[in-house]
Amino acid sequence: MKKLLSTTMLMVIWILGSSFGGENETLTKEDKKEIINYLKTSQSDLIESIKGLTDEQWTFKPNEESWSVAEICEHIIKAEPVVLKRVVNLEGMEYKPDQVEGYREKGNEMIEFIVGRSQKFQAPEPITPEGAYKTPASFIEAFKSRRSETKGFVKALDKPVKAYFENFGPVGEVSGYHWLMFISAHTERHHAQLKEVLANPDFPI
Repeated sequence: MKKLLSTTMLMVIWILGSSFGGENETLTKEDKKEIINYLKTSQSDLIESIKGLTDEQWTFKPNEESWSVAEICEHIIKAEPVVLKRVVNLEGMEYKPDQVEGYREKGNEMIEFIVGRSQKFQAPEPITPEGAYKTPASFIEAFKSRRSETKGFVKALDKPVKAYFENFGPVGEVSGYHWLMFISAHTERHHAQLKEVLANPDFPI
């Protein structure tokens, strides 16, 4: 009888375990800490660069083709929920648990590509700037709120995000974990673009 119960319990545990993403498919504590720390540092670095700007500096454009600091910041904040939505809607991606191994190395490769800015992209219409933030202060307030929501989402996340993949152009296949890291890498990428505007010889003093 004991042997029968033990066998039954093992079967129940196996069935329950197979009904959800495997342990290595969800974010570990270390994963969450890494993602959240990256969100924090990319946020604080960006705010540090813009918090003292005047209205004239905020809207200065080096030329007609370039974005102002205000436009760059608006693009950053508009892109964040769009990227996050990919993780929320995992069913839109493909389940490939065999590709989880090496996810950190792949993440570093993606970050290097995004931050390196070796390839330029045209921002799609939903995340192009429209003059939503008239002052640095108004953007900073909205950005802090937006980033707080993102960090809260990561803390509560228990989906097998590391096992769902989709193609991301020159980077290849990326998972939900990589999209979460992308948010901060994207912020870093455009922070570098913003610094170029600040360093322009015609930038108002």
